[in-house]
Amino acid sequence: MSGLSRLEPEGPWSAQNARARTSIGLPNIVARAGQAGERVDAVAVEEGDSAGVNGEADLKLHEALHDTCLLCGSKNPVGLKLEFEAENDGSVVAQFLCQFRFEGYKGFLHGGVAAALLDSAMTNCLFVRGIAAFTAGLNVAYKKPVRCGRPVQVKASLEKSFPPLYELKAHLSQDGEILVTADAKFMESELIKPRAKEA
Repeated sequence: MSGLSRLEPEGPWSAQNARARTSIGLPNIVARAGQAGERVDAVAVEEGDSAGVNGEADLKLHEALHDTCLLCGSKNPVGLKLEFEAENDGSVVAQFLCQFRFEGYKGFLHGGVAAALLDSAMTNCLFVRGIAAFTAGLNVAYKKPVRCGRPVQVKASLEKSFPPLYELKAHLSQDGEILVTADAKFMESELIKPRAKEA
């Protein structure tokens, strides 16, 4: 396969289960990755590749689909209103102040909040490419606790792509040290495509 690794979706997202998805409440997911049983090669995204990054696409998707998101929606009255910016290498980054109301153990950020921040970063990394997708799988590694009362940076990058499936990585860092990392698979869906406004 000349150095390209395969991104093999598992569980309900696999090509083998493409037909079964219609019976588990996801009738509109487009199985463009291939017919049931076919193998599909992944496209490796080179590090530093910003191909397809478009800030205008990001804004349009936010307005149409994501403006009430708990993490990054501008219209959620109790949301965090994170503002992600696209970097030259195609990644996205945002700053977040770890307030004490997000504690798990006293003085430390709750692990679920850390996971949600990483998921949001990866979602926004797809948005800047004009892609809206659901999280299909999320793996989080907690290397060290994140302290409350101090800012963190959350950053995400696209690693592999073969539409409608995408593989991304993200991390939380504080004072320049990476404390929490994540990798995830995302799946495009007809359920979250922008719809034309009715007259």
